[in-house]
Amino acid sequence: MKHHYVPVFLIRQWADASGKVTAYRKSAWGISARPYGPRAVCYSDDLFFAEP
Repeated sequence: MKHHYVPVFLIRQWADASGKVTAYRKSAWGISARPYGPRAVCYSDDLFFAEP
């Protein structure tokens, strides 16, 4: 289950005209930018549930 640590209604305010937000990722090869939908960023899987 996805748990957004930034609420989706706040992320939508940063979206462009197509409804996408730009997410930046740093790696050993440099920085890349990619557009994502608001529900696809700022979340962790099973944030509040620990595995037994």
